[in-house]
Amino acid sequence: MKKLLLAVVALVFAFSANAQLVTDYWMPYTIDWGQESVGISTISAVDHNIVWVTGYDGSGGGAYMTKVGKTTDGGQSWSVSTVLAGTGYGLGNIWGVSEDIAYVALFHATLGGDNNTGIYRTLDGGATWEKVGTVLQGAAPGVFANNVVMFDELNGMCHGDVDASNKFIIFYTNDGGANWTQVSGLPTVATGETGGYTSVIDAIGTTVVFGTNKGNVYISDDMGVTWTTSVVGLSDCNGVAVRDADNIIAWETGTDGVPTAYVTEDGGASWEEIVPSTSSMYGAGTTYIPGTDGWWVSVGANQALSGASYSEDNGADWNDITYMVDGNAIQMTEVDFYAVNRGFTGNFDAIIVYDATVDDVTAPVADAEVIYSDDLTMFVISFNEAVNETAKDVANYVFENASKAGTVLEAMISPTDPSMVGILVEGLTAGSNYVFTVSNVEDLAGNAMTATAYNIGTGIDNPSFEYSMYPNPVVDNLMINNISNVERIVVTNMLGQEVATYNNINQNVQIEMSNLESGIYFINFFSNNSVATEKVVKQ
Repeated sequence: MKKLLLAVVALVFAFSANAQLVTDYWMPYTIDWGQESVGISTISAVDHNIVWVTGYDGSGGGAYMTKVGKTTDGGQSWSVSTVLAGTGYGLGNIWGVSEDIAYVALFHATLGGDNNTGIYRTLDGGATWEKVGTVLQGAAPGVFANNVVMFDELNGMCHGDVDASNKFIIFYTNDGGANWTQVSGLPTVATGETGGYTSVIDAIGTTVVFGTNKGNVYISDDMGVTWTTSVVGLSDCNGVAVRDADNIIAWETGTDGVPTAYVTEDGGASWEEIVPSTSSMYGAGTTYIPGTDGWWVSVGANQALSGASYSEDNGADWNDITYMVDGNAIQMTEVDFYAVNRGFTGNFDAIIVYDATVDDVTAPVADAEVIYSDDLTMFVISFNEAVNETAKDVANYVFENASKAGTVLEAMISPTDPSMVGILVEGLTAGSNYVFTVSNVEDLAGNAMTATAYNIGTGIDNPSFEYSMYPNPVVDNLMINNISNVERIVVTNMLGQEVATYNNINQNVQIEMSNLESGIYFINFFSNNSVATEKVVKQ
């Protein structure tokens, strides 16, 4: 039975203050790699159900392999393919685009590069793999296929190590890898900086970050076209995780599995060391949970420090959610979360899935907190798979109570994620309860999603917010003056996507909107877990 989840409400991906990650939702599933003791080195979750992974030899023999696993049912069953046969070939990382399309960076362990190395792609779900372009092949200095990232089916980047000119080799593509352009104007590397590492890369939205062997990070917020560098304060960097262009965690993990980690909230201008006061941050992998306000998950595979933990405060402190079997902490080699209710962690001959969606199967009515807007209330609905044009029919969404029903004005499928639908509503009364019903929405194959109802309680604007805002409609600059009791301002579009964020709010803020497309935007004022929202029309 298909499920439907109200994952995000009122302009931002948010959930109630008492939400938390718990150990009860871990579920292991085996993967038949065709050999024993294969660990998972990289994970790429496309959605709740489609996940691509790469394997490595966990037997201690140190053999390299190019095996890829894929699931389309959330980890319950797997298909395994080999990208390229031959001794010494390995995979730097994998980046899934869809059920059919994925990319890998393929290197040679001893040669670094030869005519077989480079970027490979599958268009048929892993049945076959082909090399795209001629980048990162050959034996020239720095030619080592470390990593590849695809932001969508066309735009992506890849990188090698440091070339003879003492600069990193970085390419970007706008046509799915048929052609690659080498990035120019990169800075000369630091003394002793010879390269990056396989799998030490992360990306979200248009931002991509990778780490180097001297503890530095390279940051791009335009899909790999231009780059800045930042000195973290580490002697080495063997892990990075990114929330957006401003918020990044970087770490180096010792032989004891304990990471020395730093976080930046200003795009690398400054870094602060993470020193947890309660539970541990683990050193095998860390990932941001999309849609949350600074939630991260870390995992560990060291025999002396295995487990998992999560942070609710942008990495400052951590809460343990280790998966235990017979009193023993289970090793977790890597991690990727698609949403707060679905994540995937690596193991040996298995994957361990964090599946909090199971509650929605047995509880057809779910409670959700809604933030009220003076004019329009926006909801972002996350389906468990891509939906067709039926999701645009406003008649499929109903808000009603005994006295008055809300009016759904528009329903929009996200252009970047067809499992996400944003709806605009008017006529809801603050402080009232509604039954919100979703029905008659189909997936891409024409199968009907399960009709689902939710009890919705609308919030009340926080009267402590004070500000004046003009002009509206706006052409260039939106002025917000006489601001009081506001900690942060976030500008979002009609799909709930952040387009600008302003922290450390003073009395007056000028929001630059000249570079935004015409349409409706929302100005969200945050303070003490409260939110007020204003609609703005950009002309």
